Amino acid sequence: MTARSLAAPAWALLAIFVVYASAGTWALQGPRIWAPAYVSWPDVAQNILLYVPFGILGVLTLRHRRHSVIASAIEVAFIAIVFSLIVEVMQLHTAERTASLIDVLAALIGAWAGGVVSAPAARLIDRAIDAVRPSGVLDAADSAILMALLAAMAIWAWWPFEPTLDVSTVAARLRGVRRDPWQFDGMATSAQALLYTWLSLAIAACANKLRTLEAMLMGAAGAIAAAAIFDAGQLAMGSQPIGLAGLGAQIAGATIGAALFALARVPK
Repeated sequence: MTARSLAAPAWALLAIFVVYASAGTWALQGPRIWAPAYVSWPDVAQNILLYVPFGILGVLTLRHRRHSVIASAIEVAFIAIVFSLIVEVMQLHTAERTASLIDVLAALIGAWAGGVVSAPAARLIDRAIDAVRPSGVLDAADSAILMALLAAMAIWAWWPFEPTLDVSTVAARLRGVRRDPWQFDGMATSAQALLYTWLSLAIAACANKLRTLEAMLMGAAGAIAAAAIFDAGQLAMGSQPIGLAGLGAQIAGATIGAALFALARVPK
């Protein structure tokens, strides 16, 4: 497993996500709002941020040894322009979206930037994979179950998938946390603890080449890292930010899962 081998499926999933994130309420007879020079800074930021990984993954997918990084970045930037234009045309058939060439320009900037930095990004990913590989977590049989669990937790945390980078909506959601920092909900908080217990236990169990203590630490650290990613994603997905009670449940679940692994593992 390398960054290049993961790039193609990740690029396809990102393209699907961009289409989903850009879609609104479908209306064939809709207003067809076409404002080619319209600038919405949240939309510009969203497009640049979404298309940076688009450029990275595109170059890693399409680059051949005979091509330089710059040549591959130009190729992917062109693909990003075409893809973004298709998305903008699609938005002409939605009730609340505004089609703008500024969004296409932002996509081009993001894809070009991602393409240019694709080589160092690939090296960082490969180093991370090489660091994790000796643990056994990436072994095919075990990692498939772990990936399925992570995917289910992402769906649970981010549903109904309403991505937005609009600062005003993020601020509005944070006000609720400021009013009640704990955000305690008996069922939801208990579910957090249970899910992260399973995740920590699963990660530790997949680290079958490590000693018990090392696998425990990896399980707990991996579960907490996943929690940080899911919690950050809630801000972009339009979900309610997690409170202190949820954070405590995640940490407790990660710790309990690691402890259960230690109790269940039979010494070799």
